[in-house]
Amino acid sequence: MVPQQRHRIVPFAVCASAGIVTLALPPYDELAHVGHLLLAGGLLAVCVAIAAVADWDSRWQAAPPLLFFAVVALILDASGGSSSGLAPLVILPILWIALYRSRIELVLSAIATGLLFVLPLVVFGSPDYSWQNWRRAVLWVLVATVIGPVVQELVRTLERRQEQQARLAARLEGVLTAATEHSIIATDVEGVITTFNQGAERMLGYSSGEIVGQVTPILIHDPDEVVSRAAQMGIEPGFEVFVQAAREGRSETLEWTYLAKDGTRVPVRLTVTAMRDRAGEIFGFIGLAKDITTEKAALSELRQAEARWRILLDHLPDTSVMTIDQELRYGVALGEGLLRQEMGQLAGRTLQETSSATNVRILEPVYRRALAGEEASAEVQATQTEAFHEVVAVPLPPGDKGHAALVVARDVSEARRREEQLAIAKEGFMSLFEEAPFAVLVLDLQGSVLDVNPAACRLLGYTRDEIIEMTGNLARSLKSRIRRLLVELAASPNHRVASEARLRHRDGQAVDVSFEAIVQHTTTGEPRQVLINAVDISERRRFEKQLAHMAAHDALTGLANRRRFDHEMMRHIDICERYGPRGALLMMDLDNFKEVNDTLGHGAGDQLIVSVGRLLDQRMRKSDLVARVGGDEFAILLPEADRRAAQSVAADIVSMVRENARFLDGSRPHDVSASVGVVLIDRPGLSASELVSTADLTMYEAKAAGRDRFVCVSSAQVAPRV
Repeated sequence: MVPQQRHRIVPFAVCASAGIVTLALPPYDELAHVGHLLLAGGLLAVCVAIAAVADWDSRWQAAPPLLFFAVVALILDASGGSSSGLAPLVILPILWIALYRSRIELVLSAIATGLLFVLPLVVFGSPDYSWQNWRRAVLWVLVATVIGPVVQELVRTLERRQEQQARLAARLEGVLTAATEHSIIATDVEGVITTFNQGAERMLGYSSGEIVGQVTPILIHDPDEVVSRAAQMGIEPGFEVFVQAAREGRSETLEWTYLAKDGTRVPVRLTVTAMRDRAGEIFGFIGLAKDITTEKAALSELRQAEARWRILLDHLPDTSVMTIDQELRYGVALGEGLLRQEMGQLAGRTLQETSSATNVRILEPVYRRALAGEEASAEVQATQTEAFHEVVAVPLPPGDKGHAALVVARDVSEARRREEQLAIAKEGFMSLFEEAPFAVLVLDLQGSVLDVNPAACRLLGYTRDEIIEMTGNLARSLKSRIRRLLVELAASPNHRVASEARLRHRDGQAVDVSFEAIVQHTTTGEPRQVLINAVDISERRRFEKQLAHMAAHDALTGLANRRRFDHEMMRHIDICERYGPRGALLMMDLDNFKEVNDTLGHGAGDQLIVSVGRLLDQRMRKSDLVARVGGDEFAILLPEADRRAAQSVAADIVSMVRENARFLDGSRPHDVSASVGVVLIDRPGLSASELVSTADLTMYEAKAAGRDRFVCVSSAQVAPRV
């Protein structure tokens, strides 16, 4: 007999047997037919046997309940007929058929119930069976015909729903089990994890028992990504970052970084979907994540194992090594850590004997999981010294005494203190890094960008991820500079380079920066990474250019000033000394300019100077130099002109001033003309001052000759220096 069949038969057999047994107890005046009683007991045994046989042959499944009606009849007859208190036993076959058999068999049970009470009235009658017994017949027949179908339908409905739920559960379990290449994590509406499939266990290294009940995203997501995404969405960092789109009925697939149990960063593509009930209300969320890295699980496991053994070997003085059996009794117990905890006699004692109740609650699940074949860990505070210990339990191969586990406990009190100090220092550094007003870039030794601060993003106009990925124009403009910088750093004796550079902003604008790059080293002196601090000096460069322009140009006309003119003249004389004399120098003065100032004011005079300067600048070539060297006096250097060209330029200047000189309002001044002195630079050995003096004198000759004209002389006419 299978357990399910036994579960069905035992309650009914117990109730029937109890009824028969009560007949053997005082008072004995109801024990009227001992033979019937024995026969009823035998029939009851037959019913149980047939029920067992029915498990192999379904044709016999109706026999036990129908036969039990005969058992009830004998029990009633043996216990006093119509006055028997065991009449309710008739409910047993009715319930059996209502629970486990068909509707037609329920009809037969109603007929059998009626016969059970009516037939003795007809066959035997009073006094053993009173005619009042017909009421019982009616009530029990109604129970079979009215209540029985309701119970039967309810049972069938429950069976169908259980079957549907079982199929759905099996289907879901199959999907979750088969999806070993995907992480499937379900949560409730508050973010508490309710499902953690094998794919998630395989991807993240956690077991379902460790994760279910925890809150996401704090446990498995990169917190920096959560904060960044929350800032983009304009909400507080938390669970809502992942499910906001799902709440709104939108499907959103994003790339995130999972944090595995061993600290590995696992890039995944995550899709979150809302789970809704029939009313459309959200009762949870399910996230499907695919690992998009090329890392191999074997390599990750190897690194984990290597890290664990390295910790064990490096910290052996603070480590305890023990074995524990299925009774949670310690076997081998070695290590200096045990002596520090005053637990040198740990071997042979149980966990409950050696630990506080709090530590037992923490360690027992860890030990049980290790004994079941799964690695587990926890952190506890020692009972004796109150030091913090990291406890790792790993399964050992089964031996003669059954399963056992290896337990390694390491004192991490000092490490936790250092971690706290390091976290504080790191937090301070990150605050400086993030809030620094100047750009900071961190590179590896190959020139790849590892990290940048917000100021660098503002400086270049790119996001952090774009700078790190080095895409588009950024790769072309910045990466080549980084390569050159690495070469300079390698050649620098102190591994430090300070310089200036021009970068290109995302919008195409040039950005001038002053930067300092240094190589950061490990504690052993090995180069680790490159740190670049850069400051935007574009505004300073603009001011410098503006100052340089102001130093070399006339403030009123924008032409070259006397200082620039003298510099260019000396440079031209140097060229003439080296390659031979060439060019011409013109000095021009406005005629009657004093009358303009005296009659119309200095403002009008300034307007006239500006308009004349504009005429001269438009007439000359780019290689020529036009300078304002005095109030209304201009100097013009023609570096490549011969006599004809110089005279042509001088004639054009006289004509242009006469015909086109105007105030800014468009009116022409009266009697304003130009007198121009021209000196040809056709003899070597002359100084700039000599040429300027000669041109000045020649200009005054033009004025003396009647103004509004030019006079041209050769440099041979220049008096030699004394």
